[in-house]
Amino acid sequence: METPEAPRNSDRHSIPRTITPLSGVPAVSRVATLRFPLLQTQIEQVVNDALNEDGAYDDITTIATIVSDRRSRGALVARQNGVVAGVPLAVEAFRLLDPKASIRVEHEDGARMKIEVECDNLAQVEDAVAANADIILLDNMTADQLRDAVKLVSGRAILEASGGVTLTTVRAIAETGVDWISIGALTHSSPAMDLGLDFD
Repeated sequence: METPEAPRNSDRHSIPRTITPLSGVPAVSRVATLRFPLLQTQIEQVVNDALNEDGAYDDITTIATIVSDRRSRGALVARQNGVVAGVPLAVEAFRLLDPKASIRVEHEDGARMKIEVECDNLAQVEDAVAANADIILLDNMTADQLRDAVKLVSGRAILEASGGVTLTTVRAIAETGVDWISIGALTHSSPAMDLGLDFD
């Protein structure tokens, strides 16, 4: 079945979708901004041929080191700037290698990947800006340092404050002008409710 042409909407690059063994969703996204040039059946053939050529179905190292019934979870993460291409091929490769796999696609072909750089002083922030970082994580900085970083960056990158953030300090941090704030206390310090399971 051919994938229809999608509307030209840049937001469609980042509409998450999940492919499960029971969903029947093809590797090709029907809402991606860029129209993939192959039909689903063609993708299956191309990827299957490539996997066979590489001996992926009978890889000796995998057979010798991986427990066959072990399940794991992982993520493909961009470590440099770029534009995503070939998502349908990657999805189909995982589907063919493990029909039981569930795959979540966060970004479709054509999406631009952003790079986040962690900094703990203003000199590093200046270097990150010069390197055209998209997002700069300001780690364990004081409120004054955060304000200085906001002035230094001046909108040229997204600023995320992290480290030592609590529910009592988050307002003061927000007032420094940073764009995002990471608060670990929302999870690791939240109190547990006392619940009981009573049987009659």
